[in-house]
Amino acid sequence: FGDFEAKLPELQAQMSETSKKSKTQWTVEERKRAELLTKVSQYRDVRSWFGSLEPTIREDFPQLFAEDQSRIQRASLVLDMVRRLGMFAEESKQFRVPLVIPQHIGEAEGSITRFEKLERNWESFPVATGFQVLDEALGVTPAPAVAKFEAILDGWKEQDAKTFNAAVTDYRGLLEAATPEEMAVGTTVVSLKKSDFEGYFDRMGAFNLISFAYVFTLLLTLAGWGASGAGASAWGRLLQRSALWTIVGLLVMHTLAIAGRIYISGRPPVTNLYSSAIFIGWAAVLMGAIFERIFRMGVGNAVASIAGFATLRIAHALMGDGDTLAVVEAVLDTQFWLATHVVCITLGYAATYVAGIFGLMYVLMGSRIGLPVLGGLAVVGGVIFAVSGGTAGMAIGALTVLAGLASLGVGGLLLSRGDLLFTSDAKKTLSRMTYGTLCGAAFLSFVGTVLGGLWADDSWGRFWGWDPKENGALIIVVWNALILHARWDRMIADRGMAALAVLGNVVTSWSWFGVNELGIGLHSYGFTEGRLFWLMAFCLSQLVIVAVALLPRSMWWSERRLIAEN
Repeated sequence: FGDFEAKLPELQAQMSETSKKSKTQWTVEERKRAELLTKVSQYRDVRSWFGSLEPTIREDFPQLFAEDQSRIQRASLVLDMVRRLGMFAEESKQFRVPLVIPQHIGEAEGSITRFEKLERNWESFPVATGFQVLDEALGVTPAPAVAKFEAILDGWKEQDAKTFNAAVTDYRGLLEAATPEEMAVGTTVVSLKKSDFEGYFDRMGAFNLISFAYVFTLLLTLAGWGASGAGASAWGRLLQRSALWTIVGLLVMHTLAIAGRIYISGRPPVTNLYSSAIFIGWAAVLMGAIFERIFRMGVGNAVASIAGFATLRIAHALMGDGDTLAVVEAVLDTQFWLATHVVCITLGYAATYVAGIFGLMYVLMGSRIGLPVLGGLAVVGGVIFAVSGGTAGMAIGALTVLAGLASLGVGGLLLSRGDLLFTSDAKKTLSRMTYGTLCGAAFLSFVGTVLGGLWADDSWGRFWGWDPKENGALIIVVWNALILHARWDRMIADRGMAALAVLGNVVTSWSWFGVNELGIGLHSYGFTEGRLFWLMAFCLSQLVIVAVALLPRSMWWSERRLIAEN
């Protein structure tokens, strides 16, 4: 960093010129410069957070350590230093400097931090070292936490693993011996067990492992359809049951992983975009498993596998800098509404997506789009799968890539043979599943939107303000109601309902991600710059599926089979 630092003024001058332009006009090089400067700033922050103030204090206040100073003179200097440390502590709060030193644990009775109206609790390392110097100047034994934490930093600087680990163990022993009252920060009690669990949870990467396993359940589902189409019905049923119970096992793991996040954060399951993707996936997998247990067509398995994999990969792409348990945004910092409105509206998202996947399956398994087109889609899908897995931040294992490609290949082969084509009875059953899911989606979305209005009235003094996020939620309610009314009034039949359900994927995606791209409104806390392209690509793919649904019935495989059977 020292070698690099000499070039920083030149880089800053270049960025000063760049900042005069709109971000949309920045070149790739200019964007990378901005990213580099951000990382340099973060590095400097971290370096300052764990730097000691002791040398500065000893330079600025040598009189503190002079023996010929009177008590009044020394008291004046101490009070001046306390004032400066207090100002530094307030600035530290603004920059969210980590409070790593329990200044109050084991401190002496005469410590400067025990003065009335000056009692300190957890402090940042620089502030704690400042108070340590003051205690030493007053002849008081400083709190032991500072020296123990300094030993950790010394072991790190020397790259001595043995010394470092011993210092960590010593520091941990100090914290373990503290009472719950001493470990409290405001109303929150610092828990070492919870910290240990969070470290284990992060290292395990449960959601990544689960997402890969959903690919194998999709492969089992396709193999089951293939076996049934080839006349081996017993094998087909066995493979579908195997897929279902594997999905149930993954759902249990998915549930435990969400419970782990709740335990760590002390919050309801949905607090940001990352957790919303995880929860939507969980709800969709649960719905798919329930449908499969009732109807036993393999469709529920396919929905659970597709939704589980897709949402968890989306979540992985939303990890950002890796901190998925960041401080909750102020607009969301209410436990009751997080547990009611946010959960309910997210379940509405999940149900709308499940209905959309049912509609997608109805179209793709009933229409004839031609074997060449089908093969092309399989190839493109395979490439997207491999690229997205390799660029999502954690490389997908070779077996998972092979399983994904195999799923696409087997699915394309079965479709080309006609083994995945639904009979008239199967199509009616799938339509019933779509209809029931749409009813649930409309109900959950409506209740969630009303609860959101009540929350807005409680927080901002108005029930509705035509905020983009509010509008997105309302559009989902209106869209689901539109489909149901069109169905009840016989304006559409099964195929029309399937096509409109697919468009529900577009509506929900806009409400979920699209409104954040606007960067405006009271709900604009999840801005995801750079993802508009992928959102538009997904919406375009859904429009292609709808276009396929509008093809003449004579081009539908299922219709040709039905005519042949008759």
